Amino acid sequence: MRVGLALGLAALAAFPVTLAEPPNGLPGRPNGPPGGPQGPPTAPNGPPPTTSFGCPEISPGPVSGYYLAEQFESPAVPDVTSIEAIRQTMALYALAIDGRNFEALRKVFTIDTRANYSDPIGVLNGVQAIIDTLPPGLANFVSTQHHLGTQYIDICSPNSAVSVTYFQATHFFTPYNGVANPVDGSQVLIDRAQYQDVWARQGDGSWRITNRNLVRMVSLALPLAMNLVCSLY
Repeated sequence: MRVGLALGLAALAAFPVTLAEPPNGLPGRPNGPPGGPQGPPTAPNGPPPTTSFGCPEISPGPVSGYYLAEQFESPAVPDVTSIEAIRQTMALYALAIDGRNFEALRKVFTIDTRANYSDPIGVLNGVQAIIDTLPPGLANFVSTQHHLGTQYIDICSPNSAVSVTYFQATHFFTPYNGVANPVDGSQVLIDRAQYQDVWARQGDGSWRITNRNLVRMVSLALPLAMNLVCSLY
């Protein structure tokens, strides 16, 4: 069990939950330190640029939470149809990952998408790269659960949008055997993070991700798991 758990923990390093560090010179923070959850709430230095579609500039990113809160508005008349289509596509991502149906990710990402999963994976170019890269890391866990939470979706034009989605990804090393046999908490790893996504409407009216950044906010592991991690180094 110790060996299996250690291998699983090592695999987690290859799974897309590592912190994506924004570079200096982010839109709206040209003179500030790196953004993201670790960056201090430095005030913007002048109006940040936007895309040609009027979207907040989060590509290639990632960008800081300060910048996101500064840019997003509360629309008087939201495009409910497009927002719900994007929300459903995000839910499909969670179903595909947890169900290990990686081919279904073609319904979430464009063919030429860019996905920044940070070190050690780095940037993946194209949906095929995502489909090929994620399964080996996940194979070391019995199951996973991706729970989507706080979300903001900005429909910038009829064919473009950006979104930020908070999520919790739980990784299980042992199978679930009913309520009478609860999973040992030391066999669970939990990551809480953000997806920062850029979307494009497709010819059939669906929405797909053209650019993604995963920004981890915190990773939780109980003492046994943490001790095993430390023993690897």
